[in-house]
Amino acid sequence: MKKIYDLQSIKNKEFISCKIILEYEGRDVKLTYKSNVLELFFVQEYPFFALVSLRSLLEESETFILCNGSRKDVYPSGNTASGYLAYIMKMGKPAKKIVNIFESTTGIEKIVSVDEQKQYRDMWLKSF
Repeated sequence: MKKIYDLQSIKNKEFISCKIILEYEGRDVKLTYKSNVLELFFVQEYPFFALVSLRSLLEESETFILCNGSRKDVYPSGNTASGYLAYIMKMGKPAKKIVNIFESTTGIEKIVSVDEQKQYRDMWLKSF
């Protein structure tokens, strides 16, 4: 199975067209990131953590992918961790809404670093 997502990244307030290509390799997923200047790939057991690896590397050059999986308030839990879905978290409330982590988002203000996303998830867990 191969799935291609046409997305945008942002670097220094400049938008960059990119693609994320997902392919299964046995039990693992191969995530490929392609832009006009860069091609990277990662193999992980779970798609979200392949995305996290990609985001961590891109953050070194201050590049951020504009997808749901980069949002501060999105994180997988339980069964969603093995697929392409994750929950939207709101402080003090149980997570109910699910989104595809590879779909684009227009909420640029919600795009954060990997560390900031983990911190938000930890604060959300403590908010109950």
